Amino acid sequence: MSQVEESILQAGNTAPSADEIPICILKVAWPLIKDKVQMLYQRLIALLSVLGKGLERLVAQNMAWISIHYKVLVRQQFGALPLRSANNLTTCLTHNVEQALNQGMTASLLTLDVKGAFDAVLPGRLICRLREQGWPTNLVLWIASFATGRSVQIRLDGEIGPSTDIACGLPQGSPVSGILFMLYIASLFRLGNPKNKFGYADDAANLAISTSLATNCEALSDLLQEALNWGAAEGITFAPDKYKLLHFSQ
Repeated sequence: MSQVEESILQAGNTAPSADEIPICILKVAWPLIKDKVQMLYQRLIALLSVLGKGLERLVAQNMAWISIHYKVLVRQQFGALPLRSANNLTTCLTHNVEQALNQGMTASLLTLDVKGAFDAVLPGRLICRLREQGWPTNLVLWIASFATGRSVQIRLDGEIGPSTDIACGLPQGSPVSGILFMLYIASLFRLGNPKNKFGYADDAANLAISTSLATNCEALSDLLQEALNWGAAEGITFAPDKYKLLHFSQ
């Protein structure tokens, strides 16, 4: 119960859902209702959307922990995971580069960006990926319900447009979307030598180390083609205008 309480009350107070009830209301009411929430017959319809956000946060936290503990994600994937922040990523990358330079080698880094990120996720392929990774059936079914049957309405100047069905993608503001996206693209970081592949959210990077920058470029060219082939098979594209190449040498 304490984990449920923490997940709900730590949710952000932005973008209330269709019921227009912000999280601050639930924080005020929680001391009065938390005992009743444990009762199976209690169904707080008015607060369902707010509680849904708390449930998504709870699922995300547990999936992130399991992904690390059981090595579902490689060690070089960062973001949306405990103790794997951007600072941790730069520390690992800096260590590898400095180690190469200290050995008289050169290093080159090529970064890629998944085009569309959350919008590129295909629900059917996501479900297949989760089953391949061994997630329990009840959780996979919950995620299938979460990722399908979605619709969107545009609200502008008080006017609400018609509802439009969404066939793909994950909600941008959901706490669980981050870990689901990382699991969706997890196989990208297992191609070739995972040690020199890094990921942060929808960004990927390949590190090549050798005695010359020219050799690094050849290796990165092969790694890029490998990533493009993987993307073509998975229905994912990379944004060419966001490719970045960085060389390290002494």
